[in-house]
Amino acid sequence: MSGLHRGSVAIVGLAESQLGLCAPGTQPIDLMAQATLRALNDCGLKMTEIDGIFSSTTQMRFTTLALTEYLGITAKYQDNTQIGGSSFMSHIGHAMMAIEHGLCEVALIVYGSTQKSVSRAVASPREFDPYETPYKPFLPPTAYAMAAARHMHQYGTTREQLAQVAVAARHWALLNPVAWEKNH
Repeated sequence: MSGLHRGSVAIVGLAESQLGLCAPGTQPIDLMAQATLRALNDCGLKMTEIDGIFSSTTQMRFTTLALTEYLGITAKYQDNTQIGGSSFMSHIGHAMMAIEHGLCEVALIVYGSTQKSVSRAVASPREFDPYETPYKPFLPPTAYAMAAARHMHQYGTTREQLAQVAVAARHWALLNPVAWEKNH
């Protein structure tokens, strides 16, 4: 296998589901389906053309299995990788590899959460981690502290540079007309 080739895959459709508070009874999978339909509308593809599904959420197990049934899709390839906030960056890489190597042709990368409506405690129940839970970490920030410290050590990244990333992300968020928090 020769690896990925620049320009061999492309993101062709993009959409958001409803943001903010959801109607009572709305489940993450409902939001995933809504975003999927909107993304398909954005790019002109049909549901039947999706043959790869990449997804994760803290509110469901086996997200891709449930989603294939919910959407009526027969997926040749599925990926439920759950590694926190970077899951979807990983899904992009995994989808690129799956397409490049013929495991699927059209990959759906999707997420849904009703955390704003049901609270973080309900949306993301904590699992007991014998190495961290006794120290009562403040999640999610402390989950990234070791990765940030390692990056700073290995590449010389400064606290100011990391702060610039957070500021830039908030500035980009302010450009979203349907963002539910508009703090400057």
